[in-house]
Amino acid sequence: GIMYTKYVNLAALREITQFDAWRRSIQDLKLPLTVKALRDLHYSLLSVNKPILNLAKRLKNKYHIIILTKNMRSQWADTRKLFKEVWDVFGSKNMINTWEYRLPKAKPETIDFLCRRFDITPHEILYIDDQEANLKEPKQMGVQTVLYKNAKHVLTRVYKICGR
Repeated sequence: GIMYTKYVNLAALREITQFDAWRRSIQDLKLPLTVKALRDLHYSLLSVNKPILNLAKRLKNKYHIIILTKNMRSQWADTRKLFKEVWDVFGSKNMINTWEYRLPKAKPETIDFLCRRFDITPHEILYIDDQEANLKEPKQMGVQTVLYKNAKHVLTRVYKICGR
């Protein structure tokens, strides 16, 4: 929680350095870790959500599927190595890190960017996120949204919206 909400978000918006995001998290949480140890621990806790990846595989022949994320540049490079299977499914053209474009993750300017880049309208977007705050403004723009609670919930909602 605190690492992302307080520091990684700041680094992703380029308000602090990536190193400072890790360092400040260690200080705030009073962790007896080095920056490298915290980063390694963080990555060790991440895993590919297989049901969602399989959903993307099934739907990508019928729909344009992208991943929109807000990561620090070093995280982005690391996840490319750690989760090669995700990159293989989506392809780098469809993996968008808002950090690279100096965009917030879920604001109107980001939705506008996606619409221009993929020649779509907000009504053609289905946005899935695990943070309710990230869905508010896209929904106001006409984007269909699904709050990620768990994989089963998302699968049920997406199949209801898109069909099998």
